[in-house]
Amino acid sequence: MKTVEKTLEEAKKINSNSDFGGVEYLQLSELTEEEARYYSNDQPEMACSTDMHVEGYFFHYPDKGGERRLTQIKVSGGNYNIFNIRLGDNADEAAQILKDIGYKETDPMVYTKGTTIRNFKKYDVIISLYTEAENYSINTIYISTDTHPKISRGRVL
Repeated sequence: MKTVEKTLEEAKKINSNSDFGGVEYLQLSELTEEEARYYSNDQPEMACSTDMHVEGYFFHYPDKGGERRLTQIKVSGGNYNIFNIRLGDNADEAAQILKDIGYKETDPMVYTKGTTIRNFKKYDVIISLYTEAENYSINTIYISTDTHPKISRGRVL
């Protein structure tokens, strides 16, 4: 199976084992080509939960010729989860959950302005956990799609 097909299968697992407030990872855009021409990489089409704690952006996947899919999701509040990993959880425990289901930690931890970022990848799926550096409590979760696997090294957002 090609990486794209495996990624789409993984997206089904993510969506059935997660809650993003009605937003689904790699869901297809409902816009026609005519409607979509008003969006660009600078101002992409967006989807979000009703409380705005989950927001996502549509880009072409697997490449510029691919379908417009929700390739990036950010969870910044609420009781949403991915594989039952929620905001406020310990990043080390969350990392073990992701490793147990086949995700590999890609980059060493990144420290920036009091935040630690840990990236995990499986096929073209990248899950990034943002934590407070001093307590490793998750404060943001990103799910993104590596559309340039040969040149990308982690977080897309």
